[in-house]
Amino acid sequence: MGRIGKKFEELRANKEKALIVYLTAGDPSLAATRELVLSLEKSGVN
Repeated sequence: MGRIGKKFEELRANKEKALIVYLTAGDPSLAATRELVLSLEKSGVN
């Protein structure tokens, strides 16, 4: 089982949920994408 599958198994065992975030690179700009990714990382998104 891969990393993502293991994470979902862990969440299921702890009766927790997941939030999956998708970003479109370059929308509205590459600079904005960079800032969004850095903000998500600082917030603990993995």
